Amino acid sequence: MKVELIDPNTVKVSGRQRQDLGDIEELANSIKELGQIHPIVVGKDGELIAGHRRLLACKSLGVKVASVRWENLDPDRKRMVELEENIRRKNLTPAEEVMAKKSLLEVYQRVYGKASRGKSGGFGQKELAKILGVPRGTLQGDLDIANLIEQFPKLSKLETKQEILKEGKRLAKLAPHSKVDEIEVVARVAVWLAKQNWQLKAFSPSKGAQIFPSEDERRKHLISTLEEEGCEHDKCEFSSGGPDIIADRGEVCLKVECKGLGEGKASTLRNNFDRALASAVSYYDRLEGIHLGLGFPDVPEYKNLISARLPDALRKKLNIWVFLLSEDRLNVKAFPPEEKPGFVKPKPSKEEKKEEKAIKILVKALGVTEAEAKRRMSFLGGGGNV
Repeated sequence: MKVELIDPNTVKVSGRQRQDLGDIEELANSIKELGQIHPIVVGKDGELIAGHRRLLACKSLGVKVASVRWENLDPDRKRMVELEENIRRKNLTPAEEVMAKKSLLEVYQRVYGKASRGKSGGFGQKELAKILGVPRGTLQGDLDIANLIEQFPKLSKLETKQEILKEGKRLAKLAPHSKVDEIEVVARVAVWLAKQNWQLKAFSPSKGAQIFPSEDERRKHLISTLEEEGCEHDKCEFSSGGPDIIADRGEVCLKVECKGLGEGKASTLRNNFDRALASAVSYYDRLEGIHLGLGFPDVPEYKNLISARLPDALRKKLNIWVFLLSEDRLNVKAFPPEEKPGFVKPKPSKEEKKEEKAIKILVKALGVTEAEAKRRMSFLGGGGNV
């Protein structure tokens, strides 16, 4: 191939694999001192195939760039050249490196087909490992990390492969159980309380069997979460009934009821909310300085129920705390009785609007109170036939 000097501004640059191109100024200084040792590669149409950093360095110096023209390359083979060059660079981020390897394997397999046992030909991990000069086990590990990044894109921000793998495994473990279990809410609310200097007294891990089917598993999950966060639990009692959490701070005793997502159905969440509220209120005793608490996953459905069924005045009167577990299941937002969560009250559904209209008709027609009208509505089975 003939090496020629061309104006770097005439080279077309499309979407590149690499996000971080490293220190271009350092490379430019090297080219200025030693000259451009390796030419860039361009296609027939002048599109850059390999050498993005060298191209930018020459642009910054205002000099022509040494290049070779590689004609008759189809898009997949152009991509192979680009990816292989990028992978061999030392300053790729871990995420860029593993994603480039995954992309390169996919390109090779598009060109040569996938390798399969018992059949000759095709392209697989064994062939790619040989091309890149790395052990097959190392390549397999990198591809596993790439799959985790595809599933959880935020992992690409982590600085090492070990960090990506550790956090990815944690997220992958949670992924099949997208419906948050009750004991997960209990555990994280307990951690939050301990870190706010509440003394944890008792737990009731007997409920919430969606993910952790036995009471023993739920207890182990609770204890392991507390230990991971450095929270003491040696003096805590475990029972099969009563509040999910009991904690003291000064003269205040806090009793918390928690619920998970169950099957995620609206009716399930409404029932969960109503049961939790009823249980919490049953523990109320102003003379004993009792505070109550409700813990839920931070999802719109529960926030709507809090806005619609738990007025701020009632929360303040009964000393009800609200705890919301974040989507990543690591953090808790806490709202003391005197603090308004500020959730927007949801707009009523068509059925709720019909029921509200029917109640008004009953109040006016029968001369009864709104509460009595609601009771009769309940007896009739809704507002559609009043």
